[in-house]
Amino acid sequence: MAEVGASEVARTPARGRGSRLIGWLSNPAWARAPILLRRYPGLLAAVFGAGFVLALVSASPPLFVSSAENQALQASIAKLCPWTVGYAVGAYQPLTPVVPITLPGAGGGGGGGGNPISGEQLFQIRDGAVNRSVAGISRLGPKVVTVFGSIAQASNPDAGRTAPLVRLITRDGFESHISVLQRGSGPGVWVPDDTAAFLKIKPGDTIGLNIGGATTRTKVAGIYRSLIKQPPATFWCSQTTVVYGLDPNSAPPALLLTDRQTLFDLENKLKDNNASVSWEFPVRGKNLTFPEAETLAAQINHAQLQLPSFGGGAFSAPPRISQLESTVPQVGTTINQIRSPAYSVALAGRLVALLVLAAIGFYWLDRRRREAALYSAKGVGPFAIASKAALEMLIPLAAASVAGWFAAVWLVRWLGPGSLLSSTAPTSAAQAVLWTAVIGLFLLAAAVALAVRNAEGGALGAKVASRTPWDLVILALLGASLYEMLTRGGGTVNTSTGQTSVDILLILFPILFVGGASALAARFLRRLLPRLRRFGAKRSPSVFLATRRLTAASGIALALIVAVALAVGILAYAATLSASTEASADAKAKVFVGSDVRATLLIGASAPRSLANTSTIIREQDSVALQPGEQTVSVLEVDPATFEKGAFWDRSFAKEPVGDLMDSLKSTDGSGLPALVVGGSVPSSGAIKFARSNDIYRYHVVASPDAFPLQTQNQTYLVVDASRIHRELPDAISYLVAKGDLGAVTRALSRTSTPFRAPVSADEVRNAPTAVALTWLYGYLLAMGVVTGLIVLAALVMYLAARQRGRVVSYALARRMGLRAAQHRRSLVYEVAGMLFIGSILGAGFAALGARLVTSKLDPLPNLPPPALFRLPWVLYLVTIAVLLVASWVGARIAQRGAQRANVAEVMRVAA
Repeated sequence: MAEVGASEVARTPARGRGSRLIGWLSNPAWARAPILLRRYPGLLAAVFGAGFVLALVSASPPLFVSSAENQALQASIAKLCPWTVGYAVGAYQPLTPVVPITLPGAGGGGGGGGNPISGEQLFQIRDGAVNRSVAGISRLGPKVVTVFGSIAQASNPDAGRTAPLVRLITRDGFESHISVLQRGSGPGVWVPDDTAAFLKIKPGDTIGLNIGGATTRTKVAGIYRSLIKQPPATFWCSQTTVVYGLDPNSAPPALLLTDRQTLFDLENKLKDNNASVSWEFPVRGKNLTFPEAETLAAQINHAQLQLPSFGGGAFSAPPRISQLESTVPQVGTTINQIRSPAYSVALAGRLVALLVLAAIGFYWLDRRRREAALYSAKGVGPFAIASKAALEMLIPLAAASVAGWFAAVWLVRWLGPGSLLSSTAPTSAAQAVLWTAVIGLFLLAAAVALAVRNAEGGALGAKVASRTPWDLVILALLGASLYEMLTRGGGTVNTSTGQTSVDILLILFPILFVGGASALAARFLRRLLPRLRRFGAKRSPSVFLATRRLTAASGIALALIVAVALAVGILAYAATLSASTEASADAKAKVFVGSDVRATLLIGASAPRSLANTSTIIREQDSVALQPGEQTVSVLEVDPATFEKGAFWDRSFAKEPVGDLMDSLKSTDGSGLPALVVGGSVPSSGAIKFARSNDIYRYHVVASPDAFPLQTQNQTYLVVDASRIHRELPDAISYLVAKGDLGAVTRALSRTSTPFRAPVSADEVRNAPTAVALTWLYGYLLAMGVVTGLIVLAALVMYLAARQRGRVVSYALARRMGLRAAQHRRSLVYEVAGMLFIGSILGAGFAALGARLVTSKLDPLPNLPPPALFRLPWVLYLVTIAVLLVASWVGARIAQRGAQRANVAEVMRVAA
């Protein structure tokens, strides 16, 4: 055994209080303390492991929050139109030959006067003002200008045909974002294929335009595929109302695309004073951090407010609100809802790691008790001995802190919400690691001092702490937190701003519940130890030795069981919340969309043949009156034959299979339309009166599912067979819902002549900021559970090390009595595996019960049906138990090897 020599102890000075500090620092035992721990590899590994975990959980909160807010910002920007998320300015633009307004200083007038200017000159002045306003603002992409005129009448003068409505539009770079079908030469207008077919024109022909009696002609430069027949393109996203219109059942005016100069010339001839222009600068969003976005939003707002005001045709004030200005506060609010729970989870991990460091202090004294006794005999007090222990732990704890910080940064970048971190996040993490490591070192030294004082018989505080029923204290806190949650309605709730907040008690509840319940179970297990001893007395030698060692070390064994239960409980709770949240979010998103994908079609349109086996058509009619009573409901008209092919369904929605529900809608018993009622209650029978129709349909309710595709909150629906409704009402909305990928469904629709719009996928709904943020939070909680599990391994090592001396002596004596090595190794496996297995079962069971109590409150999308689902991650439960059993086998083999190689005489001498 390598210990500090007696000569060093003998040279320890016994001085007055005033000179003790100098004496300690000058003594060789204290001066060499920082390098002495290398003689005790087990103790060194324990300190490094606990310090590593402490640093990891301390550094993770600011890194996780930074990663989450940056990823949330990136995800929000990706969902928005790049032209509206940046700097956008809009204005009405008169394009008559002479604009009847004056501008300060225009035309060299100076002062408050000026000369009348043309519409093109007004555009140039405004364009220059916009360019100057963005000078010095980084993170903005190149400018794109869009000008579109009033609605006009188009005609083919040569064929005597007139088209319904068209609109002239120009947008910088538009030719690269249209599907060219036919191309002519020279300037002119590009005509969509359906308009060209109606007018019977081709490139090179002449097209006529008419606005309020003013007419002009221009050449057709080319034919392009109509935009409403193609998947929505990002390039046109800021002009959706112009391109796609507002009414889903009517097509908007066709767009005649042209260059800016041609548009100005044509609009001048048409005397159009109602043209509009927009200047758009997209945000360069790649690697844009949340703090940078806050600065950019402020710069955009300032630039827009500084634009000059032009009389008679001003920029609007504010011109156009950048979506970045609203996105940044929304992201900040969303992340603030998970900030406190994340820090609370990390705090729990810190407390566990700090307790392990304190236990290491007691373990240090156990390994060095002869040395400490000699110091005490020389008059060295507990504080001095504790300072020596702190000096020994300083270097490995510092190294572990640095390693933990690096590991936290790397793990958050790799496994966190995103790899992008703000520049201040690593610094904040380092500061948290520093002060937490200082607290850990102080706590470790305090544990040593307390242990020394206890050995001297003066540790009143230790006696009080050991006799305090901590499990009952924890259960009291548990009861208080549960009362608060139940009485104040805590959970995932909507705030007044529409955001979702997470009650912090829902995160602390499992820690208190699992810890308190496990400690109470340990108190109960202590009463079973005598029975365990009697049970082992009549069994094999391996079982006999295992039960004897467990009963002899009941306090340490029960502490290990509680530690395992707490770590496994946190891990299982986080995994249960994660699985339940994922299942709930998936079901809610698919109910809202109707299936994997939804697109809006014109009434009467059918699904493409390529989607016949994976889609169905559902028509929705709002504000339908029921008679008697005039209750207002929405009616969903479904096709029972194809419903199961395309619509989403979960068997938890109804007691009956979906096939039986669809068959019930087709029944003809003479009592009217069979109907399903969802989301509310209606009379079991009555009449349906559609708006704008004289048709009245008798109905009777055949079933009431808990949820149904296309259902929204606070709305009552009647579901009927579409084939039983005799006319397609013009104010109804027709949805195609399909299973599969959004891109594949969109491509299939774009290959047909059926106009469609507003395609949306369940993934887009499921990835709403609130739901994603909760998923990140539960993933972080899961990671903290895994990290806490590493503490269990450290506790297992300390348990084996603390019992090593007694194990060596008992093994030596047992071998003289005929015990084989295999039997002793098997007894070690039984001993360790029994504790780990019991602890993991307790932790997993209490975690499942705790999660079941609060899952209904943790709704990721509370505004969407159905209610939150509960799912148990059985695979993770089994894997966790398997890992702990493997760890027990490995630990048993290591302990067995140590017992075989130990010098029994030396061990007995030290233990004496």
